[in-house]
Amino acid sequence: MDEASIEELLFPRSEGKGTFKKKAIPCWALVYEEAKKKGVTLRLLWEEYYQSDPASAYSYSQFCNLYKEWKKKLSPVMVQEYKAGEIAFVDYAGVKVPYIDRLTGEVKEASIFVAALGASKLYLC
Repeated sequence: MDEASIEELLFPRSEGKGTFKKKAIPCWALVYEEAKKKGVTLRLLWEEYYQSDPASAYSYSQFCNLYKEWKKKLSPVMVQEYKAGEIAFVDYAGVKVPYIDRLTGEVKEASIFVAALGASKLYLC
């Protein structure tokens, strides 16, 4: 056999049984920016990615794993040290939640207030 025949045997060009199609790698920077928007989830971003080319798309779990690995390469996180219960972290969570006023029947929106006490890595014996 000549070299070209061996190469064709080892690396077939057609997509037949036993060959793998190269996976389409998403633009992680774009995924990162889109994920910052309100109401956007990784699941939603994966569905958009998957619909563009289902044959070469990663599974949802692999998409999340690869994104997580990519995010580790971004700037480091600032570590804060404090005593357990010394500091309370407060914020409003996500989008507003609709509710119906029982007296008027009017639909209103409420913000969800979240507070958490910080914990430390200190162990008291």
